[in-house]
Amino acid sequence: MLPRIHARLRPLNLGGVAFGIAKISCRIESLPRFQNDDREARRRQLFGDNAAAGPRADDNRIHPIAGHVLLRGCKIAADMTIQQVYQQAVEFHQAGRLPEAQALYQQVLAQHPAHADAWHMLAGLAHQSGNNEVALECVQRAIANDPAMAVYHASHGVILTSMGRIDDAIAAYRQAVLLQPNLAGAHTNLGNLLKDKAQWDQAIAEYHLALAARPDHPETLHNLALALKHEGSLDEAV
Repeated sequence: MLPRIHARLRPLNLGGVAFGIAKISCRIESLPRFQNDDREARRRQLFGDNAAAGPRADDNRIHPIAGHVLLRGCKIAADMTIQQVYQQAVEFHQAGRLPEAQALYQQVLAQHPAHADAWHMLAGLAHQSGNNEVALECVQRAIANDPAMAVYHASHGVILTSMGRIDDAIAAYRQAVLLQPNLAGAHTNLGNLLKDKAQWDQAIAEYHLALAARPDHPETLHNLALALKHEGSLDEAV
C-alpha cells in the first residue's frame, strides 16, 4: 500500500533552505539514465544543501497509464507513459502544486512500484509537508530499489536529522559519500553533525572534502573557520 501524506501541504519556500525548487529543464526518455550531477541538483532542490536528485527512466519497460486524471483542469492523457506522468508530477512539484504532484507520484508508483525516483520525490514532498515518518518510509523505499544511488542516502540523512536521529543520519551521510565521494552537500552536512558532537577533527576533514568538490561554498567555509578556530588553527581559519 502506498503511504498517505496527510497534507499540511504548503507552497514551496523558494528562499528557504529546505525546499528551494527552481525552474529547471528535465530530460525524459532521451537517455536511459540521468547523470549523477542532475540527480544531485534535483536533490538540492528538494532538500536544500542539507540533502537528493533528479528523474530518470529506470529502464525501457515503460507502459501506458490507464485512464485519465483530471487535476485543476490538467488532463493526463491515457496514452502517456509512466515516465511522462512522472515528469508531469515533477513539474507540478516545482510549481508548488503539491496535491497534484502527490497524486501523480502515487499513480506512477501504483503502476511501477520499483520507480526509485518517484519514491525519492514523494519523500521530498512528505518532508516538505512536515510528515517525516512518511518521508522516511518513502526514502527507504527509494534506497531499497536503488541502493547504489548516493543522493538517496543523502536525503535519508536529511530526514533522519529532522527527526533527531543524529547517529543514524551520520551513518546515512557516510554511506552517501562512500558511494559518491564528491557529493559536497553530504560532506558539509556530515561535517555539521560531527561539529555539533564536538568531533572537530572529523568535521574539519569533511569540510575540506566538501570544499574540494564545491569551492567557496559560504556555509562550508564559515563552519570550517569555526571548527579551525575552536581547534586553535587561527591562521588556517583566516
